[in-house]
Order: sequence, then C-alpha cells, then structure tokens
Amino acid sequence: MLPGVPFAVSLHRFAVLGPRGRFSVAYLVGSNIEAARFDRISKSCDDKFGKLAEWKRSYDARTVLVLEEDDIQLTNHDLVANAMSRAEEGRTDTPDEIYVVSTCCDDVWWVTCLRREGKAYHDDSERYLEIDPSTLVRLTDR
Repeated sequence: MLPGVPFAVSLHRFAVLGPRGRFSVAYLVGSNIEAARFDRISKSCDDKFGKLAEWKRSYDARTVLVLEEDDIQLTNHDLVANAMSRAEEGRTDTPDEIYVVSTCCDDVWWVTCLRREGKAYHDDSERYLEIDPSTLVRLTDR
C-alpha cells in the first residue's frame, strides 16, 4: 500500500508491450468481481428499497431507482441487470422502475431500463437511450 492511496498499486515493466518509454495504466481485478458486484448492488437495494417503499405507501408515489455506473472497462448494463435480478429475488419492497445510467463519457450518457411495468431487462428493448448531459438541469451544487 502507498500512503494516501486507498487501494493496492503495483508497478510492472514489460519489455515487449507498447512503445518504449510509454507509461500505461492497467486495471486488474481479483477473481471475485461478480460476487463483489452482487454485494454492492444488494447493499444499494438494502439502502434504498425500504425508503422508496415508504414513499410509495405514504404518498401513493411511483418509485424509481436510478443507478449510475462509470466504469466502461469492468461494468455494463447486462452485468448490472443480472446482479440486480438476483438481488431483487424474494423482496417485496422493490421500486416500480429501475434504470442504470452509464456516465463514463463526458458528452453522452446511456440510459438502460432494468425493470418497468413487470418487464425485466431481458424482456424489454429499452436500452441505450442517449442523453446529452449538457441539457440536464443542475439541481445541486455537486
């Protein structure tokens, strides 16, 4: 571990890869990536589903969960949909709609519906709806 770096880092030199003198970053992930993805999505479900269900009961609201992913190398809507489907199994407090927004590019975001109107991701064809983030209204100071 390096001081101030919250993850493991290692430096390797390869004589045969790429032009000489060039530095490149490679992301290496342990063999349990799907288990870690499922754990993160399950935690999101635990953190958010109850709050959304309370709003639905109290205000007769339609509930929508929007997940964001910005990792083009290790994540995609299909992997998130599969993990979400597993995480929702047996739950009675699920939101009415679930979406994932891919924000890995600055000039375009992609929205994919994971579940809506009783249709799951694999049953619906609403994928890759393009959004220009510059047209969105900033609601917070973040």
